[in-house]
Amino acid sequence: MTKLLIHFRKFRLENIGLLSLMFKSKIIYIFQEIGILRQPKIFILGDSHAFSFTHQKSRIIYMGPRTAHQLFNKNVETHLKTIKDKKEAIIIFIFGEIDCRIHIFSKYMDSKKKLSLNFLVSQTVFSYVKAIIKIRAIGYNVAALSIVPSGNQPNIYGYKYYATEKTRQKITKIFNQKLQEACAFHKIRFINIFNQLTDDQRIDRIHFKSSVFKYLASHIFP
Repeated sequence: MTKLLIHFRKFRLENIGLLSLMFKSKIIYIFQEIGILRQPKIFILGDSHAFSFTHQKSRIIYMGPRTAHQLFNKNVETHLKTIKDKKEAIIIFIFGEIDCRIHIFSKYMDSKKKLSLNFLVSQTVFSYVKAIIKIRAIGYNVAALSIVPSGNQPNIYGYKYYATEKTRQKITKIFNQKLQEACAFHKIRFINIFNQLTDDQRIDRIHFKSSVFKYLASHIFP
């Protein structure tokens, strides 16, 4: 709840939709813990985009505005304490949108375009997959979810460099392709719902409504 209140203070009016998802997720968590709802088997570990998959069959494990690039250096294990049965649970990672929207392009411009977008994405995916492998190694069933399509949010936070929506979408597609390839190489389950997400399903300019959970569920409960 503390994290939710911190976010509330930082939020702008356009983030009201996301805030509603965060509170919905908290209510579902409470109902799961007191037995009104069953304990979930799907755990969505991620940044704020994880809340788009809020559902009574899932639990959101929110790690704040984390980047995929730095995830390996974070103590991810401490966020998995609510998982009571490793064998039954599946942890679905959803990180990378922040990297694709902000940091990869910033590094590209800082290098005066000497470091290619492909190289920078590969670097990020490498670090991200290392973090997933680390969690798998301690006994968890893991999967990686595709990065959601880039939205039309302008540079509201005043970053020095901020790519056009077209460029952000290009970076996102490269990221998903390289993530899929890395997951295949390391035998990590990759769930791709990128093409199923459309602008009319958005709750704001970068997040999606919780109704998109059905696309994820179709891969878990065929």
